[in-house]
Amino acid sequence: GSLIARLMGQQRDEEAKSVSAFSCWACIGLALFYSGLLGLFLGGSVLGLHEKSNAMGDKNHGKHQVIMGDCVQTVRAMLDRESHEVIALAFFDVNSVEPTEKTFEMVWKRLVKGGIVAFWQLTRNTIPAEGMVYVKSIMDNHAHSLRRCATYPGLCYLVKE
Repeated sequence: GSLIARLMGQQRDEEAKSVSAFSCWACIGLALFYSGLLGLFLGGSVLGLHEKSNAMGDKNHGKHQVIMGDCVQTVRAMLDRESHEVIALAFFDVNSVEPTEKTFEMVWKRLVKGGIVAFWQLTRNTIPAEGMVYVKSIMDNHAHSLRRCATYPGLCYLVKE
């Protein structure tokens, strides 16, 4: 396998527990994200339903949004507009080297210590963009630990140190 796959094979038992918990939340988050997109395209309000089902849903309604567009431009605009915001979790499924690399660098600057950056396809050799960015720009340049989802090996995430 690839270097990343070999690195991931060395994860400790205690990390495996956090990987399983994370994979559950990541899958739920991804399902809600795609359901939200589908609901919006079909004229429904899945995103609204998601908001209402959260704690204090009656007060938090309208705080979530799906932003369409080029992630480099939209993330930059959001970070410029919300200069006080920090990031705890970012999920990448871009499948293209340049936007992944540029957006990662923007996100990393605002990512809190212990924050997570997840990559949906990091170890998939059929869609290598995320792995290429990891090896070229992230692996030796940013302090982090790398973990892999036990139930979906392509899903890996970094925890900022």
